[in-house]
Amino acid sequence: MIRYVVAFDGTDDLIVEDPALELDLRAEWAVFNDSAGLALAIPIDRIRSIQRIDQTPTEEGGG
Repeated sequence: MIRYVVAFDGTDDLIVEDPALELDLRAEWAVFNDSAGLALAIPIDRIRSIQRIDQTPTEEGGG
């Protein structure tokens, strides 16, 4: 499962996850897409950081 944590200034963090999740960083937006299309768009000026937190395929397979 692909998973990101989005940290905002002045509010709680958001975890976004989906098996087919892709992140597209644009001029003013962080856009998350999945196999069905647009899943979430967040204005860049609201975001403190974005970090991918899922396991790599090697870690999931145990070696």
